[in-house]
Amino acid sequence: MPYLSTPQEYKTGDFLEQDPKTFDYFQWDGAKTRGCVCDPEYGDVDCSKRMCQYGTDVMDQRDDMTAVAKYQVQRITFIPDAQTNINGDQTFALTFTSKLNETFTTVPIVYYNSATDFHAFILDVQRALEGLPNRVIDKVEVHGATTGIVTSVNITFVGDNVQGPQHLITVRDILCGDGCSPKLTGLMLHPSTNNVTELQMSDFNSFECGRRGKCDYTTGLCTCFAGYTGLSCNVITSLV
Repeated sequence: MPYLSTPQEYKTGDFLEQDPKTFDYFQWDGAKTRGCVCDPEYGDVDCSKRMCQYGTDVMDQRDDMTAVAKYQVQRITFIPDAQTNINGDQTFALTFTSKLNETFTTVPIVYYNSATDFHAFILDVQRALEGLPNRVIDKVEVHGATTGIVTSVNITFVGDNVQGPQHLITVRDILCGDGCSPKLTGLMLHPSTNNVTELQMSDFNSFECGRRGKCDYTTGLCTCFAGYTGLSCNVITSLV
């Protein structure tokens, strides 16, 4: 249809007549959308691309080299039921989601909040996280404190594979009996506890292929630029 300069030039019948609305519109669909929920390691709008490893750009140096690097620290707060003695009797697990949307859950961890067993409990948390498959968490530092009532566990992500911002860990504290993996006795905790918060933000960046390579979306592997190697191209092989 040719361009018409004014609305009056349109002829009757050029457009379909629309019935006037019969109800009030309250923007009920204003924030709704539909899209694909991709399997782990796949992305894009139709989940057709393999995702590549994320890592820190090794050439991105901070302006003040004397400043101490900041790693992400996540804090887990436990407040057990005051009427329940749970030392050595109950177990829980931690679930970590990687930047590739892979979900891993640790082996059962026995909960202790007494002073005599607390150090062993902290080491158990660290070993459980570093024992996840595929070295998804290659290194963490775990510290904590307990008053016998409130227990705080601080997890610092210091490994090469987990530098930069990470998803918050989730705590699995519900009874998971026969036929469940991992098998958990659960924790008797005060309501609204098991909170996981970001205690310190990381000042490391996190880019696809460390911003030092290109992702092959058919294989999910990084093709590193000259002078770089590694899963996320975060290792310098020569001076450039």
